[in-house]
Amino acid sequence: MDPPLGIRNIRERSALEVEWTDGAAFHIPYHILRAECGCLMCETSRTRSTTIAVETLSETLEPGRIGFAGTKALRIEWSDGHLSSYEWEPLRTICEEPLSIRLR
Repeated sequence: MDPPLGIRNIRERSALEVEWTDGAAFHIPYHILRAECGCLMCETSRTRSTTIAVETLSETLEPGRIGFAGTKALRIEWSDGHLSSYEWEPLRTICEEPLSIRLR
């Protein structure tokens, strides 16, 4: 899958804006993105039936640093100290979830 055309941090909406090559664009709320972290620690927790509940995340949660993991993934260091990496296909799946906001 191609990487997004653009990723912007929209602090006033507590969301990341992701624009894809097919013209689709979405706002993904921070708490949804953080809850969908696919790192080994979070995935291990999910397999033990202790998923990250969105309501347990801090209301002040936000990305500290946003960058790329090579050419294959988005990398976010969260204000809670957690480091997340989202490959392009799973990121697009998160964009398509009902709690994300489709802009176009």
